[in-house]
Amino acid sequence: MLIQCKFKMEPVIQPLQYFKKLDQDPSLFQQQSELVQKSLSEFKIIIQDFLCGNESADLTEIREILRIIRKLLSVHQKPAQDLVREADIYPSLFKLVQQEHSLITAFLGFMVNFITANPENQSLTLPDLLSNEFLLSQALLQNESTFYLLLYFHNSIVNNSTHRDHFFFHSPAFTLITHSILKDYPHFDTDSAFFSQVHEWYTRILMIALTTQTVSGDKVESLYRAVFVKCGGQLVGGEFSLAEIQVSEGVVMKGVTTVQAKLLKYTAELVEELSEDNVANAVTLDKLSRGKDLMLLLAQDIFPALIRAYRENFTLEEFLRKLHNQDSDSSVLLQTHEDTLDALDALLCIFGDLTALTADEQYLAQSPHQNQTDANELTTYLNSLSLLETVLILFHTLKTSVDTMREVKSYHSQESAAKVRKEEDTKLFAGFFSKITKLLANLTYLQKQAVEDAFLHRNKAYMGLVLGHARMDENNPTMREWCLMVIRNMCQVSSGVREMLQGLKKVDVGEGVLEEMGIKEQYEQQMKKYV
Repeated sequence: MLIQCKFKMEPVIQPLQYFKKLDQDPSLFQQQSELVQKSLSEFKIIIQDFLCGNESADLTEIREILRIIRKLLSVHQKPAQDLVREADIYPSLFKLVQQEHSLITAFLGFMVNFITANPENQSLTLPDLLSNEFLLSQALLQNESTFYLLLYFHNSIVNNSTHRDHFFFHSPAFTLITHSILKDYPHFDTDSAFFSQVHEWYTRILMIALTTQTVSGDKVESLYRAVFVKCGGQLVGGEFSLAEIQVSEGVVMKGVTTVQAKLLKYTAELVEELSEDNVANAVTLDKLSRGKDLMLLLAQDIFPALIRAYRENFTLEEFLRKLHNQDSDSSVLLQTHEDTLDALDALLCIFGDLTALTADEQYLAQSPHQNQTDANELTTYLNSLSLLETVLILFHTLKTSVDTMREVKSYHSQESAAKVRKEEDTKLFAGFFSKITKLLANLTYLQKQAVEDAFLHRNKAYMGLVLGHARMDENNPTMREWCLMVIRNMCQVSSGVREMLQGLKKVDVGEGVLEEMGIKEQYEQQMKKYV
């Protein structure tokens, strides 16, 4: 763009002074739209003067005005976006930032607010950023600007299929960003908040790629795996190993990092959002559920590794005492425990929502035969990765933690014990057992081989675990319902399970125990269907 240089005239309005007033009182924006427009025009002249080498133009002034405009865009959104576009400051600003790299972060922060939920502004600016590899490479050298760059691209494509399918994912920009994030990040401190934000927003962009017709699921899955490993742990011979975390001086344990826990939580949120409207998102869910690489990573690598880490580190009485006492010298240990639970919770939600497709009437009604086949194939595939047994191991592991916590409570006064009980219900394992039993119900539905492998061949004690938690519990009635569903599913598919349940004494659960649980009647009704 050609910038015409001319002698600077003293403006009628002093832009910086006026924008500072707007900064102090944003309500003036609505009352004085004409003055805002004039100030924006004067700001454009200041930028052009700087580009022409006018010594009176001040870069500090430009940066401060840009900060305030960004704030106005955030507060007033569409009206402010329209005024900024009408003032036509973007072309001059884009030229300026290519000359003055110190403005990149401020410029990208401004751009995020300028284009959010505004397709017209997105179309105006996106081609410039997609094609300017030099500017992109400069942005990727700074922590904060990398975050804003990802946020800008995310907001440009999230609700714009044209930008998403035909521009961004097949542009040099996406390739450059991916390479920088996965390969060349020496400037990022892994403890920095920006490290977490950059990887989270890159993962969000990857999840958007699943909604496109032009990006292969294999590509998305391989990139997801690479990002997850980049945030902690390593791949050795193709197998994933958790990161080593120093929890105190001389004490190192393997565990999930905070960033990885956040990535899994976001993935769970996305899957939940998609599964809430299965009809609208059937294609995306299909791509996600068929993602063998991603499911392999989550079900066979990460999930078992997390459970092993939990069993090794967090079922010990010593740790539970520290957790109860909130020892200040154990802050890293406590954070690692919280991250582990967050990650396990996210995985339970992901698998629970995906396997729930097997029984979702709305999803199955869309294409009954094909969708039923697809849903069953997904559950069968997950069970081929031993997911059913992995979930049962988690069930047993958390039960061990509860039992140990109750032993810890016995050392405290009654008042303190009540506090621990409350913490146990609300913080440690709130919702976990219900999610576990719901997933068990999904994984046992029409899954004869998996049921018999887990409950008959590998560990018959798992049957007692399910029956033992099918008791009437006013604090967790949904868990009891899901346990009954698991029992029904097992009886439906396996004569071996039915025979085992007929001789309950073999698993140390007699008829009297069933009656005490309150499920004897339901059990007998279910058994009549098969005996």
